[in-house]
Formats: sequence, C-alpha cells, structure tokens
Amino acid sequence: MKRFGIFLTLVAMLIACLAVFPAWAEDTPVLSTDKTVYEVGDPIMVTAHGSGSDWVGIYPADKCEVGVDSTIRYYYCAKDGIPSGTPVDMRNALYVDNGRPALINIPVGKYKIVMCANDGYDVLGEVDIEVVPRKPVNIPDEVPDKPAEVTYTSAKAGKGRADGTVTIKAGAKAPYSYTLWWANADGPIEGYTEMDTLLATGETTTLTVTPNTLIPQGADRILVYAANGDKQSEAYTLMLPDGAGNYALGEIKQEFQVMSDVHVKDQANHIHNKHWDMALQDIVKISPNSMGIFLNGDTVDTGSTAEYAQFHSIIERNKGVPTIYAGIGNHEFYQALTIEAIHGRFLKETGNDSETIYFDRWLGGAHFIFLGSEAATQGGAYATLSQTQLDWLKGLLEEDAKTGVPVFLFLHQGIINTSAGTMGYQGWHGIHQGQELLAIIEKHPNVVMFSGHSHWILESDLSFNYGGGERPTYVNTASCGYLWDDGANLTNTKVKGSQGYYVYMYDDCIVFRGRDFEKQAWIGSAQFVLPLAGYGEGDDVTETTEVQTEPVVDPEETTAAVADTDAITPAPGTDATTGAVTDPSVETDAESGCSSVVSSSLVILLLSALGAVYAVRRRGER
Repeated sequence: MKRFGIFLTLVAMLIACLAVFPAWAEDTPVLSTDKTVYEVGDPIMVTAHGSGSDWVGIYPADKCEVGVDSTIRYYYCAKDGIPSGTPVDMRNALYVDNGRPALINIPVGKYKIVMCANDGYDVLGEVDIEVVPRKPVNIPDEVPDKPAEVTYTSAKAGKGRADGTVTIKAGAKAPYSYTLWWANADGPIEGYTEMDTLLATGETTTLTVTPNTLIPQGADRILVYAANGDKQSEAYTLMLPDGAGNYALGEIKQEFQVMSDVHVKDQANHIHNKHWDMALQDIVKISPNSMGIFLNGDTVDTGSTAEYAQFHSIIERNKGVPTIYAGIGNHEFYQALTIEAIHGRFLKETGNDSETIYFDRWLGGAHFIFLGSEAATQGGAYATLSQTQLDWLKGLLEEDAKTGVPVFLFLHQGIINTSAGTMGYQGWHGIHQGQELLAIIEKHPNVVMFSGHSHWILESDLSFNYGGGERPTYVNTASCGYLWDDGANLTNTKVKGSQGYYVYMYDDCIVFRGRDFEKQAWIGSAQFVLPLAGYGEGDDVTETTEVQTEPVVDPEETTAAVADTDAITPAPGTDATTGAVTDPSVETDAESGCSSVVSSSLVILLLSALGAVYAVRRRGER
C-alpha cells in the first residue's frame, strides 16, 4: 500500500506540473521583435520559435492579406542553417518577393511581420512595426577636450596579449568618438593603422580588447585622442604594464596568406582589379617564403571567362606570386550554366584537378580543407553541402583529431553567429546545412574555420573568435575587393579599402596578422595569436594589473583585474560564460511557445520524486 501511495503522489505531481505547462507557454511568444519603432536602416531583429517549414514574412501594413498579397521579404525560422529562436534581421531575410521592388529596403512606413505554419498561410503570430526617418547625427563643430583620464586593466593573458579593458573618461564635454594608437616614445608604431576607433558613450567609454589580440612588438603605451569628426584633441598617453610589448615568438615555421571576395572584373582598371594587384605586390614584397595564397570564394565577380582572364593577367605581371588555392563562392554561380558547368569552369580556371568542388591539401605539416556549395539555390547565396561532403569532412577531422594537427577549414559562407559578418542581425551567414556542419566541427579545437562572403572589416567585433582550446576558432576574412561593416549595412555604402591575413606558424602558436593592402599597413586591432601546446611556458607574463596612466593613478584606485580572459560580450547564439555556440537542438515548440526548459524542469521533478521512492525503498529493505 505504501508503494501504491507513493505512485499516486508521483501521478499527482505530474498532473500538477502539466497544469502549469500552459502558463509557461503563454509567457514565450512565438514571434517577437526587439522593438516596434525603427529608424531607416536599423536592423529589424525578429525572433521566431518554430519548426520545419514555418516561415516569417514582412508586409506593408495596408496590404497584408496573408496568402493573397505578396511579402517583401521572408525566411524560414528553422531551416537554411538557422536554429529556431535565432534573432534574424528582417532587412536581410534570405528570400525576396520580386512583386514589391520599391519596398525591398523597407523604407519609412508601417509594416506587419507575420509568422505562418509549414510553408502555408495559417498565421501563428504577428507584430506591427513602424519605420521612421533617421535622426541626423549631431557632431559638434569644435576641437574636443583631451580625455580626462584613461585606464587600462590587463587580463594577465601573458606573452604579448592585450586582453583587458581600456576605460576612457571624457573631458569637460564628451566628444563624438575616440581613436587609439599603439605607440612608444617616438609616437605611433610605424607601419600600423589605428588600434581602434569607437563612438563615445557619454562621460565614460569602455573598450574591451578582443581576446588574444597581440600588442605590436615594441609598443609600451597607447595614445588616445578625442575627436569630433576631423577635429582631434591632443593625445592622452596611457602607459602599458612594463614589458607588455617585449616578447619573442621564436622562428617562423611556415607562412601563408588568406583573403576572400576579390571580385575581379573584366575591366582592367576596375578598383577590384587594382586591389588584387596591390595585394599580390604586397605579398611578393614581404612574404617571399609564402607557401600559398588561400582564396575563400568570390575570386571573380560573375564567373565569366573574361574575368578569369583578368585574374590571371594580374598574377602574371607580379613575378614570384606563390601558389594560389581557391574555393568557390557565390558569385561564381552568376553565369547561366548548369551546376556541372559552373563547377567545371571554376576548377579549370583556378588550376585545380579535383573531381569535386570540395578538396583538401597537406602543406607544411598542416591540413587545408576547402568546402564548396553543390547547388545554385538563390544564385548560390546560401551554400548547399551534400551529406556526402559532410561525411567526407567528418572523416577527415576525426582522423586529424588523433594527432591534433592544425586544420585550416575554408568555406565562403559562414555559419550563423560564429564570427563578424555572420551575426543574425548582419544577415551575411548562409549555409543551408549550417547546424549540421557546426555539429561536426564543434568537436575539434584544432580547427580554424575561415569564412568570407560578408566583406566585414577586420576591425569588427568577433573577427577572431578564439575557441579557448575547447572548440574551433572562427575567423572573418574581410574582402580584398571592397569592404563592409555595420555602418555600411545601414547606408548600403561600400567601405574604402582592401584587407586580408598573413598567417604565421610557430612551434607553439599561430599568428594571424590583419593587413590593409591599400595602405600597406598592419591593422592595429586585427593582430591575433592562437596558442598551441606550450605557448607562454618559460616566458615572462604580464602579472601586474597596475594601471599606469597620465598622470599616475593611485594603485589603490586601480580597477580590479578582469579575471576571465575571454570576457567579451557574447554573440547571439553563444554561451555567455564559455563563448560556445549554443546547442541548436534546444529549440522552442511553435505551437506551445514553451521552451524545452519546461520539459527539463518536469524531468528534474520526476527524478527527484523517483529518488524519494528509491530512498523509501532502501529504508524498507534495511
């Protein structure tokens, strides 16, 4: 009878939990936006919890008869590599309805965002929003005051790493922005662009340095300028901890270059072609021992024979160019050819004898693996990876895991929320099987994945997303042809310049040095180190967290050290503690709107109850 009573208790507990279930469901909307009023160009962040072919579209508010009127843009909330519940910028939704070309950029007006079930027109949720004109930016027309105080708090990452925070206190009037430069007693370090430029956020502005950023050798200070447009204050000198820029990495074992989105045109004097020429001149000059240039897609602009001819003519006039290895992008799909013809032309024109669009090479003790799209869906904008290709990659990585050999993985399109340009609000990720690919590579910390396609500048947050030795490292490759960033995304205006990476392999680390090919200078905020086994052993590290400023600050007033060397604002879809990409399987049911955390709670309650039964049983047996 006692056991039967316990069983009834368990049933009662389960019924009670199920009774609460609908209340949880009501608390989680199936469709939501981050706000309801947006300025023109603002990301319109939509979060939809669904499954299968549930989709989200945006309509003009005055013409929104679902199933009759056409959408402006739409996307599937649990397909195309996007996990359910991922915030997505509606402005960059993958699918465009050609019936509303005047509204494609979502101008000023009122709109309705609608979520429908299973590729049909049964409405699951809707939200009304409004887009209003942008407020003009008011930049004071005067030279700003010098910063009142600047402090640097080291995260004690060691061996030349700049991990930590820089906190800037404004002068009498806060400026529009700040510019920071790595420097020594002679001024800014020669051959480098600025360390960073950031908008002022009021009386205090804080810069969190990207983890694993290298301090340029010889730098012992940071110069900080307040700015209003082109009007700049005197420099505030911020001293770094003693010896922060004094370190040695040892002998270079191998070196190579990585870039993407060259976009060579069939016009000899086009700026894209000039940028390709500049990049090759730069590489021949400063990297004569390079073992190769690795191009991560969009080598030419439309895939035409004329463009490939220009591509090769530029190579031929730069004597000493190392071997070029190229992966396919989406622009190579622009020719109206069969998929077999597109692949065949690309492999032939890039000198590749592979039988498939995906292939690998062993060079300098490292494994280089190229993935490639096998379909021209949406003009190739989203990569399509067959199960055969995914299984091939899985087998290679499992074999490489046995030795821990460095693996450099290339795919033109990036996995959502892994590096700059792939964030949901930026809209330039693009792999139909993105979550399947993620599940394969997340198990391998020896993998460095390069992605292009977005053109996002190397100065962007998360251009280098270090895996911490527990997961892969994700790297944004920017663009050789033309650049983009969050600001350009609002104005639809290209950013001037041409960028890529020089990669140097050492015994105990790999260094990624961002390069501006147009300025022929190292990018001050894009110098990164990937530690390998033994990195930093026997070297002096920055143990002090004393902040040396101008003037000297009382040590008792020094900001506490940052304890977590990976303490950066986590990207959407990443864990706030580890930075790991969150498990895509933890989704939300579209009908109930209730997160699987409810199910977890039920399981915990049931397990607790079963534990009580087991304890009673044990007591009865003794």
